[in-house]
Amino acid sequence: MTAQDDAPRRVDLAGARVLLTNDDGIEAEGLAVLERAVAPHVGELWVVAPASGRSAASVMTSLRRRIKPEARGARRFAVDGSPADCMLIALQRLMADTPPDLVLSGVNHGANLGDDLNFSGTVGAAVAAALEGAPAIALSVAHGPGGYAAGHDWRQAEARSADLIARLCDAGFAPGGLYAVNYPHDPSDPDAPALVRPAGRQGGSFRLEEDGDGGVIVRHQGDRGVDRSASDYDAVRQGRIAITPVTVDRTDWRVLQRLGEAV
Repeated sequence: MTAQDDAPRRVDLAGARVLLTNDDGIEAEGLAVLERAVAPHVGELWVVAPASGRSAASVMTSLRRRIKPEARGARRFAVDGSPADCMLIALQRLMADTPPDLVLSGVNHGANLGDDLNFSGTVGAAVAAALEGAPAIALSVAHGPGGYAAGHDWRQAEARSADLIARLCDAGFAPGGLYAVNYPHDPSDPDAPALVRPAGRQGGSFRLEEDGDGGVIVRHQGDRGVDRSASDYDAVRQGRIAITPVTVDRTDWRVLQRLGEAV
């Protein structure tokens, strides 16, 4: 790989063809928030999103199952599949002749921090886009103290997203790279700069709940305060926006170098 190949890919948001998706479904409030935030600032907007909620789908892809996108207006499609399905259909079919300059996934109903980057359908859509060569950003808003049922405060996400996205587009995207943006539920200062932080680690994102009839229900536990390091968890706990650079490269280069060519 040459230095030129490794150079960040910058995006001119003002003239960009932007594709929106999510994992909460095409009718989700967070998607509408993102659409309102960015529509005035881009050249052309497309929406290709799941027909219904597909949370925690990661990059799951529907193999050997017929999927037909349903038109919901101009450059707007609902897909009976996962967020990753939406990206494949958008990039290889619906927009194959006019690829997007940028993919935005969200705004998710709930934070996607630390370990949850591995499970999130919101992040999964951005990963699927990056694997196809498209710059991508995943955006999420933390739950309030009452959890999902308490609703979400979208004001900071709607007010700040266009500027933050433009800044990340100017910073550029590494090959196979994307960004995860997480808004706090209760900002300490709505105008404070975002903090760039690594993904935290706490383990145990999910727990099993007995249903009383021999079965179980999987419950998401979110941030339980286990990781107290200067991570994305910590930034959001402080009421600050967290930005985490993410890569699709699963290779552990340190171990690769230590092991050498053969074991």
